[in-house]
Amino acid sequence: MPIQVKLGERSYPIWVDRGLLGRAGRIIRRTKFPFSKSAQTIVLVSDRNVYRKYGKVVTASLRSADFSRIVPIIVQPGEKTKSLAHAEKVVDQMIRAGVHRDAVLVALGGGVIGDLAGFVAATYMRGIVLVQVPTTLVAMVDSAIGGKTAVNHPLCKNLIGAFYQPVCVITDPTVLGTLPPREIRNGMAEIVKYGVIRDPVLFKAASGFERHALKDPRHPFYMLAIRRSSQIKADVVSRDERESGIRMILNFGHTFGHAIEEATGYKTLNHGEAISIGMVVASRMAAMSGLCDASIPERIFRALRIMGLPTNHHLSLKKIVSLLYMDKKVRGGKVHFVLPTRMGHVVVKSDIPPALVRDALRSVGCR
Repeated sequence: MPIQVKLGERSYPIWVDRGLLGRAGRIIRRTKFPFSKSAQTIVLVSDRNVYRKYGKVVTASLRSADFSRIVPIIVQPGEKTKSLAHAEKVVDQMIRAGVHRDAVLVALGGGVIGDLAGFVAATYMRGIVLVQVPTTLVAMVDSAIGGKTAVNHPLCKNLIGAFYQPVCVITDPTVLGTLPPREIRNGMAEIVKYGVIRDPVLFKAASGFERHALKDPRHPFYMLAIRRSSQIKADVVSRDERESGIRMILNFGHTFGHAIEEATGYKTLNHGEAISIGMVVASRMAAMSGLCDASIPERIFRALRIMGLPTNHHLSLKKIVSLLYMDKKVRGGKVHFVLPTRMGHVVVKSDIPPALVRDALRSVGCR
């Protein structure tokens, strides 16, 4: 049975199973959305690397489900592709191909493709049908779910975007077998996040997961972790779609992490690595504030180290603090920090003294 994101008329299923790429066409065809029975055109947005690996199998599944017209739009891989300029290039190709409002846009790829294609789907002709087909672990457990779509601005990550839900998410863990270990670790950081904010059992499973097992996509941990993480995110999004309340807990480690990504120019650290350091900073800040005991940041630190994720970085303290105040989540001039109180529970605080923020950043090497 699929996991449901419950948003009334805009509710949608998250399908998780091995071999789903070959069944993607049938899943989309039987998904309920306007003109679902008569839809003919699929705009398949992917990057060069992903399309080379999975383009044929997904295209074949779409044709077998009677989608007679497939418009592939292939972009360069990498964070730099998530920009207004590249979104415009995708739109240009759609216009030249004569894509109308009754088309279905399928985002086949990781978080960059999901965000870029989602942003295009949200804005092209004021919105066309979107399907997310994530191919990285971080996209499977996090970015493909919840409707956040965005492109980056030179001054801030994900600054330009919209909340725009897909009609379904199709997750095939089989593709993890083609990912490099670093990309798997990228997703493991998000899984640790879900354990800290909502599920001590998931955290224990992740922290006990031996590094050598990361290379085996058939390991039962992956199915458990993907389904449980998806369930947690689906539940949170169902209760707070636009991040006005409880959805803010999903940003554990991300407020610091996004600033760290920006400070490194998206070159030396990937998303999960930056979030890993961000979770260490946030948990140590919680302990310094008296919100949790010292064992919580230590457990988080050990779990991330076991997975081979970074837990410190020598960055400019002044630059990180400056970037914190450029974050989208700043409200009323205050930065909102997600801080653990115990394993499986976090709170959102906006009254952290600046000196404490700097001390927490110094604890991971910022100077």
